[in-house]
Amino acid sequence: MQLPGESVYLFHDADGNMIKKDGYEQYLRRHVQKLGITGKTNNHAIRKGFNSNILIARGVPANERAAILGHTTRTNERNYSPRKKDSLNRLRDTLSR
Repeated sequence: MQLPGESVYLFHDADGNMIKKDGYEQYLRRHVQKLGITGKTNNHAIRKGFNSNILIARGVPANERAAILGHTTRTNERNYSPRKKDSLNRLRDTLSR
């Protein structure tokens, strides 16, 4: 879902300005609640969900996901991308042939 208004920033105020660090958590929590999302609303949970459920699901490459989230590709893959046990098992089976 898109936040109201237009801005180059994912999280922005009504004028399109970047949200400052000290107000980010409150801003994030308020908008998440407006969207009806319950549970964890901290920065890392939201970023991981955005990466996993939106960016990966839409086929966005790892380097582009990392750029959107402001990380290196390695950090994105290590901390924000899901590790599926069945995928790892399938990969192990493939490599052991």
